Amino acid sequence: VSRHIKPETQSSNSSYALLLNPEGQLATTFVTHTWNDRFAHFIRSLRLTLRLDEVVWVCSFSIPQNDSGALRSMVSNRSLDEVPFAQALKSATRQLVIVDEGLDVIRRSWCLYEMEQAFSWGIPTTLHSCSRSIFIELLSQVNSIDARTAKASSKEDEVRIHKAIEQEWGFDVLNSHIHRCIRTKVDCILEGNDGALQHVEDLEQALEKGQSTQIAQMEEQVRLEQESIAINANAALWQQLCEEQRQAKEKLARVKAELQKAKDDETLLQLEEDRSKAKHAIRDLDLQMLANQREHQLLTVKQEFSLQMPKVKEFTQVASFLEASCRRLEGEVRGHLAQTSSMFQAIKGDLCSLRQNTAAEPLSSD
Repeated sequence: VSRHIKPETQSSNSSYALLLNPEGQLATTFVTHTWNDRFAHFIRSLRLTLRLDEVVWVCSFSIPQNDSGALRSMVSNRSLDEVPFAQALKSATRQLVIVDEGLDVIRRSWCLYEMEQAFSWGIPTTLHSCSRSIFIELLSQVNSIDARTAKASSKEDEVRIHKAIEQEWGFDVLNSHIHRCIRTKVDCILEGNDGALQHVEDLEQALEKGQSTQIAQMEEQVRLEQESIAINANAALWQQLCEEQRQAKEKLARVKAELQKAKDDETLLQLEEDRSKAKHAIRDLDLQMLANQREHQLLTVKQEFSLQMPKVKEFTQVASFLEASCRRLEGEVRGHLAQTSSMFQAIKGDLCSLRQNTAAEPLSSD
């Protein structure tokens, strides 16, 4: 940021994204990452995950970096639902979480809050790293993720995020949901689709060697496998949510039955508290299941689009070939017409000369 983005946007005082695209573009992929990640790892992850024409939101590129006062007002003077990142995330059709080598992404307040918002809004979330070992380490630490101890560069931001969590979900519910979602996604990456990681590594080697003929095909293969992972993770998460909901409803039924039998005040108070907790748990699970279904719909549409893309590309190639053939045929016809016109003019000239010569010759008498 200090080396490139700030100097290049100093005169315009705009974001780097608007410097390149003054009219702006609608970002379809929201990128969550930690600034402590090595930039080379960050860029390599994007290269392995995104299409070249994909429009993404990256905070450091999308928000002006030179005016610290304006930057703070974008965040501090608005509710968390109105800050630029929230607006961009709401309009996105996918969240891409770059899992850094030090796993700092699970210890940053903004990163966890962005992930939880995406999970809650039903926005498909892809976890990406260039190494299998990083996912294994993430899986070993997933239960230790705690939004209470997560940090932000600004203490004010940290306090605001904590307050928003307490008002919306509560730390226990949020932590449990993050644990469940991340564990399910990483399990699908490591167990059900182990070949996807190998294809990522193969693609990375092809990029380093400049094997351009193989890169496009391998990139498409990686993207299709990532979509498959996302769909499998979504289905696995749905099963977990259904099971937890079943258990919560059974617990609520047991509590209600015990309430009918309870007589002393202390037991009644405890059972009323248990009933309230069970109802809240069911409500939270219902909301998470709705988000899961929205994610399923988005993933299904995206997969169908990806499966149809080869046909679209093939049709486009055929259309391009036909257009080129028609243009070539049109050129040939125009060439022939031009030649015919020249020949006609030449014949016309010859006829005129012949008539003139014939008229100039005296008539012979017999």
